[in-house]
Amino acid sequence: MTVSSTASLGSFNVTFQGSKVAPVTLNLLVKPARTLVSERNMSSEALRPAANGVWVGQSSYSDGKQKLTLRRYAGGSQQAEVTFPDAAEKTIPVPDGSLYVLGALNNEKKPPRSTA
Repeated sequence: MTVSSTASLGSFNVTFQGSKVAPVTLNLLVKPARTLVSERNMSSEALRPAANGVWVGQSSYSDGKQKLTLRRYAGGSQQAEVTFPDAAEKTIPVPDGSLYVLGALNNEKKPPRSTA
């Protein structure tokens, strides 16, 4: 059996057999590699469901301002990144997989919505 990092993801029935071994069929589940999303302890508030994958929020403080960076991970890799200046790590998930970010306003004076 040969394994490759480019193998298709999914569930496969695999049959093993040999000249002295009766056929044995097993289910092989190929999943994406795990991805480190943060080196720090994260609260459950930092993880939010996305339409595809998960949003991970990380707040930071610099130049006298709080900012929030949201990254969307799916399939074992980062798919999107959005940064909100003057926003805390408070988000409200929306059923379609986007997020409302609290503590920040866009140009229309409405809470920004991350849909990347």
